[in-house]
Amino acid sequence: MAYTEPKGIILEASREGDTSRLCIRFDKTDIGPIAPAGLYTDPKSGHERFQLHKLLRKEGDRFFFETYDSAHPLPVQGEIYYYRGWWLPKAMEAALDISEQWVREKFPEKENHEHCLFTWEKIGAGSSNDEGYHSKYGWITVDAYKMYILDDIYRLRY
Repeated sequence: MAYTEPKGIILEASREGDTSRLCIRFDKTDIGPIAPAGLYTDPKSGHERFQLHKLLRKEGDRFFFETYDSAHPLPVQGEIYYYRGWWLPKAMEAALDISEQWVREKFPEKENHEHCLFTWEKIGAGSSNDEGYHSKYGWITVDAYKMYILDDIYRLRY
């Protein structure tokens, strides 16, 4: 049987300052981190309608999210979207581990390449990312380190 992405109905949506809050009921959920994720108009489309940065809580079948600095218009109550999670559990563990030490260095030439834990960009041979940060979690790009570790753009680390 072919995989179908979860669908969610917007139950509540509000925006105050740079923070949007959504409550969504899904027909099913994927394993792994529920956020960060995106909402899409069609399961085959790359047209992202809205981003879900942080899962605040789950109450029964209702999921409460925050999104920061969104350029997208706020979804409307009753609208239905397809859900697509972005990170695997290991990426979320890395983002939440405030004690982990990340080391910046050039990717070893003797190895082929790795993929960024957060963005899946190639790091190493034949890529524009010939250096990055690594830790026990794996490799991340310099940009990913700045966004998800230093700047904590999804406000996960506090």
